[in-house]
Amino acid sequence: AIQVKNGIKNFWSRRVQYDGSVQQITEPGPSGYELCDADKAFVLNNIVDIAVHAKGDAKLRNLAIECVRECIHREYPACWPELLPQALGLIAATEDPNK
Repeated sequence: AIQVKNGIKNFWSRRVQYDGSVQQITEPGPSGYELCDADKAFVLNNIVDIAVHAKGDAKLRNLAIECVRECIHREYPACWPELLPQALGLIAATEDPNK
C-alpha cells in the first residue's frame, strides 16, 4: 500500500483543475517515469473498494484513504467520473440495515 501511495505521488502527473479541465504537469516525477493509463485505471477501479473494506487494518485503510485523496486531486471529476457512483454504491452496500 505504501508503494501504491508513493507511486501515485511520484509517477502520476496528470492533474485536474477545479474547473474540470485537465492540465498535464511537464515533470512526471523524479525518475521521469509516468504510470501508464492501464495502471492508473487499475488503481482508480480498486482503491475506493480497498479503503471501504479495510476496516480491520487501520494502517491499510489510512493508506488507501490517502491514495483516494491523491487520486481525487489528480483525476476527479474530469478523468474519474465513476468515483461518486462507485463510492455511494459501496457505502450503501456496507451500511447496517438495522440502523
